[in-house]
Parts: sequence; structure tokens; C-alpha cells
Amino acid sequence: MLDLTVALLVRNPPIERLVQQMDYMSAVASEFIIVDTGSTDEELQAMAYMNRAPFGLPKVKIIRREWRDDFAWARNEGLPFVTRKWTLHLDPDELPNIRMMQHLQNVVEYDGVGNSLEKILGFQYFSVNYFNGVREPEQAFHWHVRLFRSGSGRWYRALDELVAVGGRPEHETRDTVVLPKAPKDAYFIHSKNDSAIAKSERLYGAMAESGAYRKGLLE
Repeated sequence: MLDLTVALLVRNPPIERLVQQMDYMSAVASEFIIVDTGSTDEELQAMAYMNRAPFGLPKVKIIRREWRDDFAWARNEGLPFVTRKWTLHLDPDELPNIRMMQHLQNVVEYDGVGNSLEKILGFQYFSVNYFNGVREPEQAFHWHVRLFRSGSGRWYRALDELVAVGGRPEHETRDTVVLPKAPKDAYFIHSKNDSAIAKSERLYGAMAESGAYRKGLLE
């Protein structure tokens, strides 16, 4: 396992899918940080049980917070608990493909002073999206900042949150030496069914009406 933390933000996640994701990611990650914003006690107990046999997963930390209509704030609540050198952000409905897993391994293992990664603070990865089993056409905005050096990255903007690395917003750092793109074939798969899509639309609609787009550390 690598010097890598997987950071997750959840609320009432499908436990079976979450366990499958974490089992898959335990091939590279040595720590999981889960920020939970309202799961049931039964779901929290199931997540806590992941630290025990037969799962044998790496260290799992669960941080409970009340929801504040702010995705960036909620994700940032997990950062003080990260103890690994690199942080990878995933949602429960996402999985890296094999090429992305290999890229993560190469970055973390090769990282050090005096090599080509020395100035890099993070990486953008391409997302391949499936909605109700249908693949969405590729778009330029499907590149997302998902990996950053722990201590160098922080989320901002309450809705459609972005990642500031080195204290600078994404529009200043994307496609520069500090925040390059990973190879396009090293992508993650994002999939939602109709129920999950409807749930997201209700939440995002309510947040947009409340002015959540205007909340954030950086513009």
C-alpha cells in the first residue's frame, strides 16, 4: 500500500458499493478518511466495522458533521485527519480504472526531491460518466482535480466545488507545472442510476436557490 489517503464525503451511501470501492482502493491506499453528513446509526456502524475482519481494510477514520449546504466545507473537515503524503478525492459512485491505479502508484512511489514530480502539487484526471447505464458524451470539463499533496490542497466553492493547490484557485493552476493532466487513459468511472440522479438534482437545486454558488474561499 502507498503513502496515499482516499478522502470520501458520504451521506446514506449504499454500504455494499462503498465496501466494494474501499476494498478495490485498498490495493493502493493505506488510509481512508470518511466525512459523514447524516447517515443512519446502522450505516455508521457498518462503516466502522470495515476496520475489522474479514475486511482487513487499511485504517478508516469516520468524521461526523452536520450538513451546512457546503460541499467544500464538508470535504475540508476531513483534511486535518489525513496522515499520508498524498490525498485522493473520490465519491462513492466513482472508481479509477486500472491505468489510473497504475498512475497513482507511479506518482506516489516515484515522488521525491530532484525528480520530475518535485514541483507538482496535484493532478487532473478525466472522468468517464455513465448515467442510468448510458455513457455521456465526452466534454472538456470532464477533467477534475482529484489527487494533491496533503497540506497543499483545499476545496473551495460550496457547490460544484473546486480544489485550490498552493493557495491558488484552479483557474490559475490548471494545465501548469503544478497541476498537470494525467494521461487520458488513466481515468475514473462515475456512474449514477435514476434514483441517485434525482436525489442529486433535488439537493443541487435547493443549494443553487439558496445562493450556495456564491459561497467559498476563492472565486
